[in-house]
Amino acid sequence: MKLLKSIICCIALLLVVSCKPKEQKPINHFTTNNVNKALTVAAIHQLHDGDLVLRRGRDMTSYIFSEINQKDKTFSHCGLVFFENGYPFVYHAIGGEENPNQTLKRDSIKSWFSYKTNQAIGIARFSMSKEGYVDLKEKVVQSYFEKKKFDNHFDLKTDDYVYCSEFVFKTMNKVFGNDTVFKTVEKLGRTYISVENLYHNARTKLVWQVWFK
Repeated sequence: MKLLKSIICCIALLLVVSCKPKEQKPINHFTTNNVNKALTVAAIHQLHDGDLVLRRGRDMTSYIFSEINQKDKTFSHCGLVFFENGYPFVYHAIGGEENPNQTLKRDSIKSWFSYKTNQAIGIARFSMSKEGYVDLKEKVVQSYFEKKKFDNHFDLKTDDYVYCSEFVFKTMNKVFGNDTVFKTVEKLGRTYISVENLYHNARTKLVWQVWFK
């Protein structure tokens, strides 16, 4: 946890120095909320079993984690979607106040995609067989029931503790049967798997992206 706080503090100081306030225009909240609701519903209708879902929160922590991405800094968090009784749920690794138990979470897609807490959402799809998706679901559900813990140290070398993109990275490597699909990055003296590298590769395609009003 100390390492995580140090990383956030260091990046935050750099951002504060470089940021300048921008002039804000009046917002029609009624119209904006209706548009955002429609965008969320449209996104949910695009989902397939096993999709990679992406989001960028409205808080500073999300902005800081998006900066770990080298080129595409759109998203800061990710998870995997599976339909259960006709409704999509997201399995994802997250820490902090949102998840005091620190174990792998299973959330409703409606709350996970909420425009009230997110600036942007996206959907990416893996290129693999139906058998591959079945295998993926089995592995994800198994990790969920094992109550795999969130990795506050962001250490890619440990398997018992995982952060969001690490959870997807290691699960997909097992499904694909190799570890060459996703590239890792060096940041702050450590090796990470960034969110952008989960969908910027030959086996994954970004199929939906929305910035909320």
